[in-house]
Amino acid sequence: MRREISILLSIPLILAFSSPPATGSIRYGLSFTQNDNVFTWSHSLSQLNWTVGALKVNGNSSMNSTLNRHRPGTNQPDRWRDVNNTRLSVSYSFSERIRLGINSSTSKTSDTVSKTKREVATQNFSSSVSWRPFNSLSFSQSMGQNFDQRRGQSASGLSYSTSVSVTPKLMDRLSTSLSFSQSGNRSKRKDFPISMNGSIGYRLSGERNLKLSFSERRHQQKYYASASQSDAEVALLDRFEGSRSSTLNFDLGKLFGIKASGSANYSSSEVDDEANDDPQSSKHLMDRSKQGFGWSGKLSGTLFDRLPVSGGARYSQDEVDYDKDRLDKKNEDLSVNATVGIGLTEADSLSVLGRITIHRSDTPDPDEHNDRDQLANYATVTYSRTFRSGLKLRCTLSTSQNHLVYLAGERSGNNKWTRTYTLTPGLQYRPSDKLSLSQNYSLSANYQEYDYDALLNPTAPRSYVSRMASVRNSFQWTLSRRTKLNGGYTFQMSDEGRLYEEDGQWKQAIARDRVSHSANVSLSYRAGSFLSLSPGYTYSLREDWGRKPEEGTEIRYRTGKNISEGYTLTVSYNPSSENALSLNLRRTRRKRWKRETDVRDIVSITYAHIF
Repeated sequence: MRREISILLSIPLILAFSSPPATGSIRYGLSFTQNDNVFTWSHSLSQLNWTVGALKVNGNSSMNSTLNRHRPGTNQPDRWRDVNNTRLSVSYSFSERIRLGINSSTSKTSDTVSKTKREVATQNFSSSVSWRPFNSLSFSQSMGQNFDQRRGQSASGLSYSTSVSVTPKLMDRLSTSLSFSQSGNRSKRKDFPISMNGSIGYRLSGERNLKLSFSERRHQQKYYASASQSDAEVALLDRFEGSRSSTLNFDLGKLFGIKASGSANYSSSEVDDEANDDPQSSKHLMDRSKQGFGWSGKLSGTLFDRLPVSGGARYSQDEVDYDKDRLDKKNEDLSVNATVGIGLTEADSLSVLGRITIHRSDTPDPDEHNDRDQLANYATVTYSRTFRSGLKLRCTLSTSQNHLVYLAGERSGNNKWTRTYTLTPGLQYRPSDKLSLSQNYSLSANYQEYDYDALLNPTAPRSYVSRMASVRNSFQWTLSRRTKLNGGYTFQMSDEGRLYEEDGQWKQAIARDRVSHSANVSLSYRAGSFLSLSPGYTYSLREDWGRKPEEGTEIRYRTGKNISEGYTLTVSYNPSSENALSLNLRRTRRKRWKRETDVRDIVSITYAHIF
């Protein structure tokens, strides 16, 4: 039966190649990549879209293979993964309101890379009819045969799908829509998804409007699961998933130049799996139901025709109830934010952003001690200026503070403050149309302070601080109409260590530090309109150091040194609009401290042709 269906579906494709249609195209792609001992091949036919009068043919096909070749001396077999997919659709329009179609899809996966080493093959053939009796009403119906093979089990049966869409025009200010879809199959591995969506919108006046949206989804299916630890026996289990949601959006228009809008939503879902009752299953007691509610509001506009402002608030709450009580959880989140932009002069501008967030997590099970509250605030100030010479300055100062508090005494030792401070000034300068220069700095510090560190860990505090400073210089130089040169250099240094309090002051005991340098340069050359070359080189050096006290002093000792070099070459050849060939070569040489030098080659070739 499958062979006859495959032959039948191949007829339109054969006819299409033998008798080219009036309009349409197809794109063929071929690619190969080698990354160390991993080889990847890919073939694809895409953008298959031909039209002959009322007849339309579209589809795509792809074949992907991956080889993991074993390394010499490992005595491991080579491992393969093949994924093949094909889709073909032929439709004919009898009129503007009626369309008939034939659809086919196949998928096959063969895998020896993963531990399961399973093969999966599916095939679906169907015929469909679409009818639009009115502009506001449309129907679609399809029916066919479905084949499925996985985990040594075969299943086949009738497949079908139905969809209805209604968009009635009842009033000038009222807009409504309703859609329903259902699909399924009659094989032993049943799959029945159902969904319904709708919306009602009403325009009050001007920019003021209301819109209510709702949706519901239900999914009943059977799936294969291991019936024993050896995975030799397979059982067919039932699973149900359902969800529903509703959302109210409103826009109140402008008042004194400020636009107000907001929304409110409610959602619920449930999962019922037959494996829930099996103590040997990873899904044991994992059936659950969830409910959620939320709202949000937003204000935006311009004050005094000069100050752009925006702000808002958001609240959400969700509660999950598992059959396994210790997994039950209730979360609440509230956030408030505001942004103000200030145009100081024609060349200067200033913007300020602030945000406060409160998070609460509650676990009803008394044996769980993960209840916690969290307060976070974030603020940033950005100043920018453009000088007459074309020099651009941008400086951003930001800070964030986060306080985590566990409500149970058993975990109160993990209560902590996390504070981050960052300063990022940057310069951009373009002395000519052919040369662009930039320099960016970054200074940051991250503090983790445990509330009871001095009491619980007086000799080995857990609090710590990490600091980082970096500068990056880059340039772009147009040497000629066909040649461009790009490059950059980055220097970075960082340290981290324990943070402790002594004589009422916070001090740092540096435990390790790092210094790194990196540079890159690349050349882009275009020979005419069809050929381009781009060689490149990268270099990086990273040195790691540790520190330890000894006899009243501090000793700094090396813990690591990495040197990495990379050579790249990209070649693009496009002799016509129908053909494109690209080649990417990369060699990476990495030398790590007290280890052998590692050399890795990456080769990638891609070819595309449009018929």
